[in-house]
Amino acid sequence: MKKVRALIVDDSFFLVELISQILERSGKFTIVGKAYNGEEAVKAAIETGPDIISMDIKMPGMKGLDALSDIINKHICPVVMVSAHTNEGSTLLAKALTLGAIDYIKKPGGASPSDTSFAEELVQTLYTASSGISARKLSKGYPKVNLPKPVAAPISGVFN
Repeated sequence: MKKVRALIVDDSFFLVELISQILERSGKFTIVGKAYNGEEAVKAAIETGPDIISMDIKMPGMKGLDALSDIINKHICPVVMVSAHTNEGSTLLAKALTLGAIDYIKKPGGASPSDTSFAEELVQTLYTASSGISARKLSKGYPKVNLPKPVAAPISGVFN
């Protein structure tokens, strides 16, 4: 199995390290870079060519949404927003999804390496998103449209 190349972006050194540890322990990821603000994120994304980026929304300097926009416009790779500001219905989350974020995860308060629910969601979401698919859409089973089966038209007289 080929490992997914991940870039981790957050202004918290602790969270960058926590996310890196979780992803590396899963055996599915290789961390190709770490960045602590939007400018570093865009530069690292261009330099490392990751398969997926985990990015916070609010950071000093260039914000996560501005970095997201640059990364999406440069067609580098999918971006998953990992932030305390990703509540469903949040204006920031809506903007991130509109700008092109493929998915999102809410940071749990007091996250630790032993927080298995966050770790499982993080690994699943980033792994799935690295192939351009939203794990959230898959798990929620977005409504499927049942199209009627096509009816074969009679062939007689068409080519005669």
